[in-house]
Amino acid sequence: MDRYRLGNAKNLIDGYFSPSPSKPGGKSEEFKRAQSECLANLQKQLQDVQSVTESQFFSKTQ
Repeated sequence: MDRYRLGNAKNLIDGYFSPSPSKPGGKSEEFKRAQSECLANLQKQLQDVQSVTESQFFSKTQ
């Protein structure tokens, strides 16, 4: 993976990453949770994109 794709992936995960100040050693667990949540939402978005039909895309109401 090149540095641009890596940076993009890190930014996506970072949007879900919020470590708890009360758990200073929990960064690994928080990273795994953030990565999993990010992947789940990306999969939902991919399904949404795949389900759009041509007629839906070109209809005036969005």
